[in-house]
Amino acid sequence: MQATPPPEERFDPFLERWVTPGGPLHDPARDAVDPHHCEPVELVEPVPPELRDATRSAPLDANTGRQRHRGSRSQAIAGWLVAAALAVALAAVILASRIGYCPETGTCAVAYGGGPAGWVTAALLLGFAVHAGRRAYLRRR
Repeated sequence: MQATPPPEERFDPFLERWVTPGGPLHDPARDAVDPHHCEPVELVEPVPPELRDATRSAPLDANTGRQRHRGSRSQAIAGWLVAAALAVALAAVILASRIGYCPETGTCAVAYGGGPAGWVTAALLLGFAVHAGRRAYLRRR
């Protein structure tokens, strides 16, 4: 029986992690210490010069072991707040509208807020606005 060398790992800059062709190599020593592979991995050897800048650019996240970007949190908060504001504005436009039907008899029926369909849509938009506001608040922490 002849042993073959393991495939060489490479650093994927888009995923910001080391990738092994054919999947990660099994490490029985790590299974004994961390069976669920939740703990972050620390490099023991010095970082190669071509990767030194990539590893210092952002701190590692304690939960995933990936690099955390500082701007992504504020961008996510801003995105959720913009979505909430748009949902509230659209619900206000729907509720401010009127639809009516005036038959030839001269008696007109007017429904504010677009009628039942408009009310349901506005309620769903306001529910989404509350959800987006909660997501922004939770991201702030």
